[in-house]
Amino acid sequence: MSRPKPNEKPDIQDATVEGKGERTFDLSLSALVSGRDALDREFEEKTSILSISAREVHVDLTSPIQPGSKLKLSLLVPQTLYLERRLQLALSGTVAKVRVESPLSAKRAVLIRLDRRFRIDLN
Repeated sequence: MSRPKPNEKPDIQDATVEGKGERTFDLSLSALVSGRDALDREFEEKTSILSISAREVHVDLTSPIQPGSKLKLSLLVPQTLYLERRLQLALSGTVAKVRVESPLSAKRAVLIRLDRRFRIDLN
């Protein structure tokens, strides 16, 4: 069995990162994020998650968000060979970090620390 070279990209089976005793999955799932923005206005934005673990999720948002904001996320988990039906996963959490990607872009990289409670609905 050959070992991958250090500079080779991992295949899909190795697309997780382990740290602090948990796994982070780098994947793209459709998400609907809602809450109150930095101007205290309600917002709802469609996006995709960039990565998720049991404790946090990374998303890109254009809405002006600030750390400490409470957000709700609704993720659509598609049907797969192992998953017979699509799932709707409802999560909530608190914004831990916000990083503006570039001064010319409205996109912000947002790290959300997840609450322990969640809901799964069958679609």
